[in-house]
Amino acid sequence: MNATSSLSACDLDILSALLRLARKSEAADEAALLVRVDASPSDLRNALRRLETQGLLQRTAIGVRLLMPGFALAVAFAGSRRSVRRKATVRRAA
Repeated sequence: MNATSSLSACDLDILSALLRLARKSEAADEAALLVRVDASPSDLRNALRRLETQGLLQRTAIGVRLLMPGFALAVAFAGSRRSVRRKATVRRAA
C-alpha cells in the first residue's frame, strides 16, 4: 500500500495546490486554496485539519505551509500525474 492510498482526492489536490503556491512564493491561505481546490469552505477546513493531524502541513495564523512529509507527497503526486499525462500524450500521438 502506498503513502497516498489513505489520502482523499481533495487531500491530494490541497497538497498539490500548496506545492504550486510555495513554488510561486505566494501566500497559502484558505482563500488561495479555495480558488485552486474543488471543495466547499467546510470541506477544505476539515481536510486541512486532517492533513495537519497526519503531520503533512502546519496551519498558522497567516496561512498554511507544507511540512517535509507533505512536501514529499506533493512532489511524488505531481510527478505521478505528469507521468500519466505524458503516457496519454504518447498514446494519442501514436
